Amino acid sequence: MHRTHVLVYIVVALCLGTPGVGVAATLYLEPQELVAGTGNGEFVVDVRVADGGGLNALQVALAIPLELEPIDVSDANSLLSLMVEKPTYDPETRLLTFAGAVPGGFDAALTERTARLLTVRFRVIRVGEARIHFVSDKTQGYRNDGEGSVEPLLLQNLVLSVVHGTDNLPVEVMDSIPPEPFDIFFTDDHPMRPGRWVAVFTATDKGSGIASYGVYETRFPRIAERIPDSAFTPVESPASLVDQSRSSYVYIRAYDKKGNTRTIEAVPESGDIRSDWAILAVIAIIFGFLALIYRRVHN
Repeated sequence: MHRTHVLVYIVVALCLGTPGVGVAATLYLEPQELVAGTGNGEFVVDVRVADGGGLNALQVALAIPLELEPIDVSDANSLLSLMVEKPTYDPETRLLTFAGAVPGGFDAALTERTARLLTVRFRVIRVGEARIHFVSDKTQGYRNDGEGSVEPLLLQNLVLSVVHGTDNLPVEVMDSIPPEPFDIFFTDDHPMRPGRWVAVFTATDKGSGIASYGVYETRFPRIAERIPDSAFTPVESPASLVDQSRSSYVYIRAYDKKGNTRTIEAVPESGDIRSDWAILAVIAIIFGFLALIYRRVHN
């Protein structure tokens, strides 16, 4: 079974809320403009869902035409608060894929009839008729019905005219706000890292979207905001821990696409950490005793 299918099934099982009756949902593409030009060569398209109240998870695959190339993908302010598979573009298959869920179902999160799932920024490669379409056998909806059963989706594709000379409207995202606070969960029974302790996390950012994550482990607590970026190792969730004894403080730093950060601390399990503090206390006592002797000798 494909890994994405496994992850979606797991998240559906975790996110299921009160069983309910699904409503037919539509996935569609909303372009910045219906005509894309080679003038400044860039424009954006939103991936959106309509009438999706009966769902609680989606798995999506978009086929990208040769006329266009994705250069940036943002899940900022996405309806999918839990990204199971982060948006990924494979230039060989020309598929843009992602998967996500809403704990408790879309009903709890939808404030309007439609909602944005993703924003894709494209670069124009050549003129012609550009058809962006959903790959039906790789795009699935999952109901919020207590079982996570598959929901048939209506898929509306998009055809754009790519022409010479037209300037597309620039879309610049201003973002000085850090990512939202998030939780870190630990497990030694994750299907992607069986038998090893891993940190599981996902952050959201309402401005430019999440760009990357870093992890830092230490036996002693630090002020999270003062830890330099150089101390963090780039990771993705689930992140395998170096300290498999779970005796270290774990810091996860989320970076958005404008460089803003949010750092979350997870304290170690009780046990070995007490011996670390005991060692520090003994060292402090020894140094204090030596300092006292030194002052007496030199007085």
